[in-house]
Amino acid sequence: MNALDEALGNFRRAETERLCTGLIAYLDNQDENLPQAELQKAIKMLRSKRQYEQMVQLADCCIRTGHTSYNVRRQYAQGLIEKRLFAAAAAVLHEVKRDAQLDASNEAQAEYKEATGLLGRLYKQLYVNTGQPGNPHFRQVLLAAISSYREIYDLDPAQNLWHGINIVALLIRAQADGIAFDNIPDADELSKQVLKDATASVAKDDKDIWAMATAMEACIALGDEERAAYWANSYVLAENADAFEIASTLRQLEQVWRLKVDGGFGSILITRLRAALLNKEGGKVTLSNAAQNVQIAGSNIYQERLERVFGADSYKTLKWYSDGLKRCTMVARIGRDATKGFGSGFLVEGEKLHASLAGKIVLLTNAHVVSNEPARNNKSLLPYECVVILEAVDRDMELFVESVVWSSDIETLDVSVLLFTDESHEKIMSIKDNITLAPVSKYLPACDSTQRVYIIGHPAGGTLQLSLQDNVLLAQKDPLLHYRTPTEGGSSGSPVFNDKWDLIGLHHAGDEEMPMLDNPNDTYEANEGIWIQSIIRKMKADLG
Repeated sequence: MNALDEALGNFRRAETERLCTGLIAYLDNQDENLPQAELQKAIKMLRSKRQYEQMVQLADCCIRTGHTSYNVRRQYAQGLIEKRLFAAAAAVLHEVKRDAQLDASNEAQAEYKEATGLLGRLYKQLYVNTGQPGNPHFRQVLLAAISSYREIYDLDPAQNLWHGINIVALLIRAQADGIAFDNIPDADELSKQVLKDATASVAKDDKDIWAMATAMEACIALGDEERAAYWANSYVLAENADAFEIASTLRQLEQVWRLKVDGGFGSILITRLRAALLNKEGGKVTLSNAAQNVQIAGSNIYQERLERVFGADSYKTLKWYSDGLKRCTMVARIGRDATKGFGSGFLVEGEKLHASLAGKIVLLTNAHVVSNEPARNNKSLLPYECVVILEAVDRDMELFVESVVWSSDIETLDVSVLLFTDESHEKIMSIKDNITLAPVSKYLPACDSTQRVYIIGHPAGGTLQLSLQDNVLLAQKDPLLHYRTPTEGGSSGSPVFNDKWDLIGLHHAGDEEMPMLDNPNDTYEANEGIWIQSIIRKMKADLG
């Protein structure tokens, strides 16, 4: 278990997968029963880092090998919900509730509450996934979610805070969707009571992160921006707030409260939580001490600054950092399925590349990631093999590629421009308001040892990450850029940005002994990208 904890803590995903596979094989082939508490801990560790595939596989193995505690089964259901296997999750949760109801032990009663709350989470997710408030069936799903949360909240309001705040969120969501229910609490009064109880809970236990998140949501319901920002900051800076907790809260703000980064509560809360989630999942972002308190001055309450660790470099404004987070929405993971990436790519307005692509959103990546000629391009994917995920927009939405509209093989510019299928393009257009596409720069930064470039991609085929450290622009010589910005396998096809977050290039390679652009007989450690204007110029020459 220590090895698994270390692998998860250091974001070594391949090692995590290997350790889980070994543990599953051991459970399947040994008569010895491992302590159930240790197995429950292992499943929880996987959940904390949102490794849901391994979490479900391990929990499934535990159950089939006789480790059927309430906790194992409940966590199994939680993993199934995260993987959108709702019917299977509901069946497991109803079974846990039934068994726990007949058991007077403290463990059983605690798990009964957890299972009932998870059913509320399941029904809530089904409702927000539909976007069809007028459908009578989904009106009942919403009512089922509220009822599940109320069942537990009413038992002990001061203790069951997260159930209470979910009732508030769903009541306000129902009102916004034009749905009315009889015999329900008043959302405003319930918000005040939940906030009072959450504040008291944190006063007793300053590590009660769920109470902090609950207080933040209650402030949203009451329209109190200052206190919402305060609680958000307290929450993300708590040591025991890990990726699972922060992602759950972020999902609540985006999907139930429908907050956005373009104004109001969302401009600070969503940005703050996304930054924290990147850190907890291994993103290359460091928060300075200056970011550990939200400074409030009249209506201008968001004065925190975010520090980049770039040697002598100092601070960047929150707006700069927020602009970088918005660029995450244009970056895609490309793989053979939705769970593992092969490379990265990014969305571009077609007319920025060539007039014939006007009105299209296209995907730009390397030829060695996707092309029509895998044999010439390092065993690249074929277009029909690609599953594209926009993690920062909707990690559950799968997009598909129709064709390569133009490509330059790995020996020249190493670039492919991809067209989406009609259905996938319609999906992108339907969420276009949630995607920020970068301006295409006409110029390159000067190489004067002060210029920095930034990369956003999916290193090792994993979660989305920003590469912001050790990122000096070393050299430029049309069509190539050399920089020290860190990358890994899977980063191929990532966008390269200048200090204004304008698009300047397409990342494609790196080497510890890269021939220098100004002196090919000498080498240095460098990563290499293709200047975007070189790509545009070559497309124009080829396509007319």
